[in-house]
Amino acid sequence: MEFRDTKTSLRDIRRLKLEEEKEMNLSEQEKELSNAIDTLDLENSNHRAYAAGFMMVRPGIKPEKSDIQLFYTDEYDLLVDNPDDFEEKSTVMLKSFINAIIKAGKKERRVTVAYFHNLAGFDGKSFAPELGGKGEMDYLKVNISNLTMKKRDYLQYLEKDILLTAAILQKAQEIYFQLYNVDITSVITISSMALRIFRTKYYDDSKEETRIYIPDDNQDRFIRGGYYGGHTDVYIPYGENLKLYDVNSLYPYIMQNCLMPGGRGEWLSDLRNAKLENLFGFVKAMVVCPKDMNRPFLPYKENTGQLIFPTGLFLGVYWSEELKYAEKLGYKVYPLQALQYKMIKTPFKEFINDLYNQRLEAKKNGDEALSFVLKTTMNSLYGRFGISPESTKTEIAVSKEEFEAGIEKEGYYDFRPLGNDTYVMMYKQSRRAEDILDDIKKDLSNSAVHISAAITAYARIYMYPHISREDCYYTDTDSIVIKGSLKEDMISPTEIGKFKIEYDNIESAIFDAPKEYMLVIGLPDTDEKKNVIKFKGVGHDAADPEWFRKRAENPGYKQTVIYRNYFCKDFKNLEIGYRKSKVTMGEEKEKKKREPVYDGKRIVGTKPRHLNVDDLRSLDHRAVKILVHLLSKHDDLKKILDDNGIAYEETKPFIRPDEKETYKSSIETVSDSIETVSSKIEIVSDSKDSLYDDIDDDESGI
Repeated sequence: MEFRDTKTSLRDIRRLKLEEEKEMNLSEQEKELSNAIDTLDLENSNHRAYAAGFMMVRPGIKPEKSDIQLFYTDEYDLLVDNPDDFEEKSTVMLKSFINAIIKAGKKERRVTVAYFHNLAGFDGKSFAPELGGKGEMDYLKVNISNLTMKKRDYLQYLEKDILLTAAILQKAQEIYFQLYNVDITSVITISSMALRIFRTKYYDDSKEETRIYIPDDNQDRFIRGGYYGGHTDVYIPYGENLKLYDVNSLYPYIMQNCLMPGGRGEWLSDLRNAKLENLFGFVKAMVVCPKDMNRPFLPYKENTGQLIFPTGLFLGVYWSEELKYAEKLGYKVYPLQALQYKMIKTPFKEFINDLYNQRLEAKKNGDEALSFVLKTTMNSLYGRFGISPESTKTEIAVSKEEFEAGIEKEGYYDFRPLGNDTYVMMYKQSRRAEDILDDIKKDLSNSAVHISAAITAYARIYMYPHISREDCYYTDTDSIVIKGSLKEDMISPTEIGKFKIEYDNIESAIFDAPKEYMLVIGLPDTDEKKNVIKFKGVGHDAADPEWFRKRAENPGYKQTVIYRNYFCKDFKNLEIGYRKSKVTMGEEKEKKKREPVYDGKRIVGTKPRHLNVDDLRSLDHRAVKILVHLLSKHDDLKKILDDNGIAYEETKPFIRPDEKETYKSSIETVSDSIETVSSKIEIVSDSKDSLYDDIDDDESGI
């Protein structure tokens, strides 16, 4: 890593720096370990390993079955006290497996990644179609009694698992190296890889007009209050003859074309005379959405974390451009505070252009692996900028002394014993100012949440003209289900930012809730139909057509099902087990995002929830002064507060009339506390004087 400036302050270091990497050849890439562990379920519902294996993955050398090292519990009868004790054999086998991995890593010297397929939940078959997948195995039929008899079958399945994982790792490493001269072992996640590629190939921090700065702690917290996700809502719960459209790469399109927030960010704490049109950044504002607006635009995050789009009066932090757009729709916006940025050209244009066009070419050539890599890399970058600076760190303590020292470390919150004075230690940490230097050196997270927040806000602006159509039944971030059709100039199967037709013959649709729906699709040139069902949560296996039909007929219908998770991963307790539980489908765990509109017992539509902020005590004293000033100039705002019974005297917090007695009591309690503290201070002061009574004032010294 090189710094262009000869003098660097902490704020200078906060900038994303252009990392100049030397060119690597194939032999310099790191080797990887492909690992797999197979388990069976014991009667206590926890899994125990009966087989494991790994192989070294070398760049440019085809993975062979002969390179795999296998471990099987039946081979450890002579190494345990009781050969019939399966759990003991499993533990000894796993120790041998881990020790062999460590030994192999030390021998090769350049191994930095050990990839465990089973924990990732990603098969990536498109990376190695020549292997034909790994086949199927009925895990429920694996038990202690048939381990010896089925040993060959189980080990063959494990070998395929390891070979497939190795082929995926090698293919991904090869693709990233050929395209970007970057080794995948140098990062942990795809989003980290996207950031690395962007920084090394497309970003030049010597250009002030596209330079990205890292927000400080206060700025980061403020902006995160205005970092909202995509808009997902049900407008009309049932429809026929519909179409589903998706935007081609919505977020990349925004990154490619929209102006971004630049500079370090400047706090504007007094907006009494400010005009919204002159702001470019993040604004804390009081907004009023007309009650008759059926498809509101601005989001509001409830205390539960649920994102709704209400009418009424509420406070929030928003990207300035969405507030300007909201005003055009009929919202009234009263800015209170702002974090002002410079308006800069997007630094992502070339990055998106290259990756999107390369992906089109890969799809044209039928290269699924390359297409997948390019798509995930392109879509992951925006989210990387919004990554939270808060993280969890895990360390292994290999002695009682290390364990006791670890408990005293800053951020410690939990541990798990592994046996033999070995412990997993867990810490919460924040990579902010004190860790910026280490972050840059190690190429860790660079959180520029203002970039991500602006991108998602622009995306909501882009989608609103389409979701606000009266014939829009459902929306989810970058997709719409509508009765009619979009204009021809808005449709393209390949052009970025335009809509592609996902389904143009939806014979019927039931939208029960956001991300829970059923589409009945008529297949072309046939009378056959297929059901497309989406259902979030643990009851998805039971969400069949009958379930959706019953919910449409009776919105209060509930169904209790048995949910089975055969591979439940418990990272906190370091266990994998079989879990069975009862789940009630249709049970509302939180208030609906929109209010249902009934015709008899059937829901025939929805309407937005109406909010009125009844607590303005979250405002600091500057914002209170600004709001009082606004009230003196805007009778309409004053009337809104009056109608909702909200007091607005500058000398005390904004409160409702029915809270005045509580407020008065609180003030009296505080006053009593102040008097008590004052009397204690006087006592201490008197005691202090008495301590010095006997001290000689002789200043003659030694």
